[in-house]
Amino acid sequence: MDCLRHPQRPAFSICEKFGHGYCEECCPCSDPKGYCRYRTRCVGWRLRAKEGKRESVKGKAQKITP
Repeated sequence: MDCLRHPQRPAFSICEKFGHGYCEECCPCSDPKGYCRYRTRCVGWRLRAKEGKRESVKGKAQKITP
């Protein structure tokens, strides 16, 4: 299976909800606010969560700095 957005790249992860393949660049969850029963085993969701944590840490650091 190939990436949905980049057909020339092989899929790194497959979304079980939509049945699409995603490369490493596109992998973070494409519908993070919607319900998904596969979320507990989803690679894209875990990557999205890690990115969100990094962004929230960066935001806190910027707010503390005068």
